[in-house]
Amino acid sequence: MRDVKSRNYFEQMKGRGTRTLDKEGLQKVSPSASSAKTHYVIVDAIGVTKSLKTASQQLDTKRSVSFSDLGKAVVFGGAYDSDSISSLAARLARLNKQLDDEQQKQITAITGGIPLSQLVKDLFHAINADEVHRAACEQEGISIDEMPSEKTVLQIQKQRVKAATRPLSMELITTLDDIRKQNEQKIDAEIDEVIHAGWAENDETLTQDFAEWIRSNKDEITALQIFYNQPYQRQALSLAIIKELAAAIKKAKPKLAFTHIWQAYARLDNVSEQAESELTALVSLVRRVIGIDDKITPFTKTVRKNFQTWTFEHNRRADKPLTEAQMQWLTMIRDHIITSFAIEGNDFELTPFNQHGGLGQAYDVLSEMAANDQDFNTLLDEINRQWTA
Repeated sequence: MRDVKSRNYFEQMKGRGTRTLDKEGLQKVSPSASSAKTHYVIVDAIGVTKSLKTASQQLDTKRSVSFSDLGKAVVFGGAYDSDSISSLAARLARLNKQLDDEQQKQITAITGGIPLSQLVKDLFHAINADEVHRAACEQEGISIDEMPSEKTVLQIQKQRVKAATRPLSMELITTLDDIRKQNEQKIDAEIDEVIHAGWAENDETLTQDFAEWIRSNKDEITALQIFYNQPYQRQALSLAIIKELAAAIKKAKPKLAFTHIWQAYARLDNVSEQAESELTALVSLVRRVIGIDDKITPFTKTVRKNFQTWTFEHNRRADKPLTEAQMQWLTMIRDHIITSFAIEGNDFELTPFNQHGGLGQAYDVLSEMAANDQDFNTLLDEINRQWTA
């Protein structure tokens, strides 16, 4: 046993003691307990609590720096210091508590499958003074009780921070910043008097502003060219081009939050459905602006309806109806398109397809619908076009 050098680490250790337990839960580990957990005791065998590290320290030490600027500094590799990483991790931890299930899925998709909670843990772990000290001692070949050079310590921490921040991107920072702004509320103790109920007028202004930007950029952005310049059924969308469109709108019109525009259209169209993820909401908004949909419609609903129509039509014209195995694969493809807008051959190596045999098994199961490789690709093209039409 030895002293803990990291204040943050020691605070985390104490934090484990603050976890609550009801009576039943406490009796599982302490059968003699007669009530719920009411307190905890620190047994300090080596004097950790006598050092300066017992003083609590704010994790967010850069409160004067905006979340966006702090995230940008870390993403672009200019900030490896403990204050920057700790401050960013603390803010990400607070944001993580505000995310609903759909937003969590959206964030996980951006980070490549890494939950935001895990990213926070990795950031704190990267600047853990004990771990950095141990790695620096190993690199210099000295005892853990000795003091490595400052240069080695900084080098080790930089390497650890680089590894921990790989899932970070400006897309992630921008998305989280939008969510943060949406969740912020200003509380005014004064009672306001309603002098004009002009939500409809404001909604019209917001939707017109969005529609005007879409129309004025229809020849500049690939996604809009697909919607405008070609029959929609003949051209497939992709996750990449929808992200490109979203990034362009955020750069040109940062105040046009997609969820706000959705709500405006929903009120004007008298629609009760809520916005989905940011990108699927954007597709629905563009379809509404162009006139593909006469009312704002969730993209999930569009794909599910087209999927149902397509399968019914296939069964009607085919020699025999789709098998249970084929429907299982087609349903997985449908769910993938709902979040990724298209299906490609490489996607069959992703979850959940790889859990059912991947591309090879997909081809085998759907072989009666696609007699050879070329036909299989043609089938995917047909699905991409018609299920998102």
